[in-house]
Amino acid sequence: MVYSDVPPYDILKNNQLSFDDIQMMKRFARFWDITYNSGNFKRSIVLLWENQSAYSNFYDYSLWIYKQTDSTWKISLQRLGELLFTYLTEVKKLDKQVVADSMLEDMMKLKGRAIPAYLKPYSVDFSSKAKAGTSGFNKRQA
Repeated sequence: MVYSDVPPYDILKNNQLSFDDIQMMKRFARFWDITYNSGNFKRSIVLLWENQSAYSNFYDYSLWIYKQTDSTWKISLQRLGELLFTYLTEVKKLDKQVVADSMLEDMMKLKGRAIPAYLKPYSVDFSSKAKAGTSGFNKRQA
């Protein structure tokens, strides 16, 4: 086993997993955290795997998003939303209005947020049910 020589001293590779395998798992976990666990995309993220395997569909998404950004950090909420919209509409070939409706519900759940530019063409009939403060977030974030 090969460990990192700096904290948190995580495994870099072993006889079962290559360095690249471990890096892919870390990227998957990071993108899962910022996309799903954050609670920012509760309605839209399920479109990624609707009636299919969540794992394999999110794995494909994590590979794609890493190719687009070459990073797992410093990805703004705005950029992450735009990447998710692009993936769902261009790679998964989902209907743009259906995806936009889900994303508008997610992105506009808090008062004071502006509709992102990539969603404006689809927001003509959108009616916000935004909440004040942080009440739109997960309980642990409140």
